[in-house]
Amino acid sequence: MNSQADFSCTLCKGRIKVPVITIGPHAVSRCDSCGLGFLDSHVHETGEDTVYDEGFYTSQNMIKVPSEGIRECLPKVRFVRKYRPTGRLLDVGCGLGYFLAAAQQEGFTVCGMEESGWATEYIRKEFGFPVWPAPLETSALEGGSLDVCTMWQVIEHVPDPLAALRKIQDLLKAGGVLIMETRNHRGFDAKMLLERWGGWALPYHLWHFDPASLRLLSETAGFRVLRLKVHKSDYVKKNLRKIPILGVLRNPVASLFAGSNITVVAEKAKQGGG
Repeated sequence: MNSQADFSCTLCKGRIKVPVITIGPHAVSRCDSCGLGFLDSHVHETGEDTVYDEGFYTSQNMIKVPSEGIRECLPKVRFVRKYRPTGRLLDVGCGLGYFLAAAQQEGFTVCGMEESGWATEYIRKEFGFPVWPAPLETSALEGGSLDVCTMWQVIEHVPDPLAALRKIQDLLKAGGVLIMETRNHRGFDAKMLLERWGGWALPYHLWHFDPASLRLLSETAGFRVLRLKVHKSDYVKKNLRKIPILGVLRNPVASLFAGSNITVVAEKAKQGGG
């Protein structure tokens, strides 16, 4: 980003940034006004590029037996179906296509968008789904053609999140739904694990959200937020599991602490302002 003297938040135009964490050559700061975190590349400029090739997916343990990957994605599809039971679905940053396969299995007509040429080729060979190249803003998809757009752990990678969400606004039908999941950099897990927290993933993650900044991003792009879900703490759950007497209480106790993920469900305004 910029030095403190000329800093201007990309989301709220706030003028003060606050250091959050430094890990190796990379630093994260956040806007003091809206809480949006960002990779502060001007603090530690390395000149390196992030490459989403086979090595990246292997290092993140993302490559799975397809049936296993599909099974793991079914809960997300069923979450989507609470808001749109069927229709045309675009998964932005579709990775290796397991979510798309699960969504098709549950009745959606699916297509994907992916930056990684390696992942795109994997999807075409394994599943045969149509996959459009990123960036989203230059997509040739027809406006008003989608019922659902999903972004699972993707918005933090996008160079311009606000421009991306405005493009999704154009692609969705009136009343269409956007569902985004991302990391919560101000959750209990991040506070306890500090630099060991997996949500930093520097320099791959350009942006770091909390519930307030994710809501603000969605509303600034013109969406109406239907639900903002703060996931329970995996850190608390994992540690309570080690204590036999308290292990049975791990889920209700963990739900009292904000975990590593947040999900927003947001709707494009219906025609006539409904």
